Amino acid sequence: MSIELNLPGTSPSDSPLTPGIDVGAASPPSEGLYGLLAEFNDPGALSEAAQAMREAGYRKYDVYSSFPIHGMEERLGMGLSNITYFTGGGALAGCTTAFAMQWFMNAYDYEFITAGKPYFAWEQFTPVAFALSVLFAAISTLTGMFILNGLPRHYHALLKNERFVDRAHDDGYLLAVEARDPKFDVNATASKLRELGAISVEMVEE
Repeated sequence: MSIELNLPGTSPSDSPLTPGIDVGAASPPSEGLYGLLAEFNDPGALSEAAQAMREAGYRKYDVYSSFPIHGMEERLGMGLSNITYFTGGGALAGCTTAFAMQWFMNAYDYEFITAGKPYFAWEQFTPVAFALSVLFAAISTLTGMFILNGLPRHYHALLKNERFVDRAHDDGYLLAVEARDPKFDVNATASKLRELGAISVEMVEE
């Protein structure tokens, strides 16, 4: 559900929020509020707004478009994904498991000489170690993706917003700021988004 509203002392044309309900002198309560959703005209405007919001101190926000925008990761301040730790950890666990398993089977539990090599020869154990490293890395990456993205998620506030549903996967360039951001204030944040060139700013309820 989205709520459109005005700021006191502004006309619909210059209000930082889409015309609607006058909120009075104070900011509307944030209880039950997911945040603000702003739309921009083009990828360039969205990219510049994303960087400006980060420079202004906002951290709990994200951008949405129907295609990847070059350089957006840097403008959002995104570093190396934590998924790499899952992938690397899985590969290491797979390699360790493979060598340990083959050592136990061939050099401890049932000693077996292969082509005159020692009971524990890493050369002949490498193919299995490689295969298990890839398998464990793939499983860990998939698991990490679900964990870091909070999946499975059966509900998201933005999926109730008509503008988001209609535009995010078509030709819209959207930026959503969450109410849980420490700097979030309905009026101030909406004004900031308007200053950055947003053509529409809406409140989105949980």
